[in-house]
Amino acid sequence: MAINFNEADEQKEFLGAIPPGSMVKVSLKIRVPESSSMGSDTALTLAKDGNSERLNCEFEVVAGTFKGRKIWENYTVGGTTDGHHKAATISMRVMRAIVEAARGISPKDQSPAACQARVLGQWLDLQGVEFGIVVGVERPKAGDRYVNNIIKRVITADDEPYAHVMAGGEFITDEPIPEIPQVAPSPAPNWAAPKTAAAAAPTQGALPTAPAAKTGWAAKPATPAAGSAGAMPPPATGVAGWAAKQTGDVPF
Repeated sequence: MAINFNEADEQKEFLGAIPPGSMVKVSLKIRVPESSSMGSDTALTLAKDGNSERLNCEFEVVAGTFKGRKIWENYTVGGTTDGHHKAATISMRVMRAIVEAARGISPKDQSPAACQARVLGQWLDLQGVEFGIVVGVERPKAGDRYVNNIIKRVITADDEPYAHVMAGGEFITDEPIPEIPQVAPSPAPNWAAPKTAAAAAPTQGALPTAPAAKTGWAAKPATPAAGSAGAMPPPATGVAGWAAKQTGDVPF
């Protein structure tokens, strides 16, 4: 069977993470869970402990330099603890901004039409909606393979770049992308440490080695004992021996 690559896209250079502060247009895809992990709505994923449920979202850049790049976020929308309730409050703010951005509603518009436009029949009504975002960057940790982007903010109708981004335009900043910290090398195990040669223990019964004798030039000259035969008497005080006056007969 022939394998036709003419319909495959050309390869693209990997550009890394989107610089923080950039503005791009994305499309939302809700990753629908299997029935075994489904929450109170077909779009919601139930946590393993059964105490909370969330929207598992995938955002794909649809235009510009980073077209095709994806960002993943989970939004808790309900749960049993105070922490879940706080997380759900934040998630609902984001979801409201997404609805307003996708439908061109000003966040300040409280008209009946705007209020009605903020109402969804189900979570899957968000499937495929397009809107602009301000991109953020998640601080990488040692051992990470990639620097991950996050959604810092949704661009709504009151924002100046709204029309430009919704038309497929972009703003890419030159902000630096944080580097992934290096993993510190693990210390060598004890068995791999180099062994130090121990001093050889003396053999039982062996006599200690005598210190080496000093060389001739370093040996201290012996002082002859007083009265020894052939010993010269000490010179008179204050007069060198060779200068002392000789007295008496010189012996033959």
